[in-house]
Amino acid sequence: MIFLINLSEHVKRPEDMLMFLGEYFKQSVSETLYVNSNNSGNDASNRGKKKQDKFFVTTDIINYLGTASKMYIEDLRQELRVSIALFRNPTFHDHAKQREALVKNIKEAQILIVKRCIQIYKFIDYFHDRRKEVPLKYLTQQPPPYILNAFFVKMKADYLRYIYECLSGDNGLLGSKKNV
Repeated sequence: MIFLINLSEHVKRPEDMLMFLGEYFKQSVSETLYVNSNNSGNDASNRGKKKQDKFFVTTDIINYLGTASKMYIEDLRQELRVSIALFRNPTFHDHAKQREALVKNIKEAQILIVKRCIQIYKFIDYFHDRRKEVPLKYLTQQPPPYILNAFFVKMKADYLRYIYECLSGDNGLLGSKKNV
C-alpha cells in the first residue's frame, strides 16, 4: 500500500494518492477497532490481539496525507490567484468579454476549490473520528495521540480557511450576492 501511495505521489496523481491513503486508513481503523474490542471484553476467553501491530499512522503517512491534500487543490488555488490578479489589472477594464470570462473562471475555480476542500475535510474527519487509541506493539511506530490529534485538527482548520477565502472578499462567492 505504501508503495502505491509513493508511486502516486511521484507521478503527481493526488486523487490516486488519496484513494490509496483511504484504503490504508480503512485498514488502520479496522485494526484499531479489532484491538479495541478485544481489550474491552471482560471475558477471559477473549484471545484476540491486545496490541496494534500493523497499519500504524506513521510520520510518513501523515506527510503523504498532507502532500496529497495540498496537491489536490493547489493548482486550482494558483489558477484562482492568477485570474483574480488579471481581473484587477486595469488593462482588462475596457474589455467586457474578457472581464466576463475572468469572472466566470473565478467563480468556477472557487466552487471547485470549495467542493474539494469539503471532500478533504470529510476524509480527514472520518478517519479522525473513527480511529481508536489502542495499545501499540511497537511504541515508536506512531506519533503520540496528542500529536496526531493536533495534526488532524490543524489540517481541518486549513481547509476551512481555504473555503472561507473562496467565500469572502470582493471576488468571493458571497461578495457578489449583495442583493440576495
